[in-house]
Amino acid sequence: MRMHPPAAGPSPPRLHGLAQVTPNDMVREATVVGADALPNRVVQSALRQVCGRTLNFVNLKNAVGQLDSWYQDNGVLGQVRVVTRVACQGQSE
Repeated sequence: MRMHPPAAGPSPPRLHGLAQVTPNDMVREATVVGADALPNRVVQSALRQVCGRTLNFVNLKNAVGQLDSWYQDNGVLGQVRVVTRVACQGQSE
């Protein structure tokens, strides 16, 4: 197979841009409200990937999924609707 150089001619127009990106805030703590059946150790374990780190919505979604799975696995009628605050162990204010 023989490669040929590209044909001479005008090159396609190029777009140049500048975007300002601001990182998400650091998650210092979270609180789970109304989760009386959910053991604190389960909450801490699920939110370990979130607390003390820059907010990552994929990690937060995964943590909520772990909490929902606990409810389902333990036959408890419940679902996490909003995660607002849970103190992260070893995290200072």
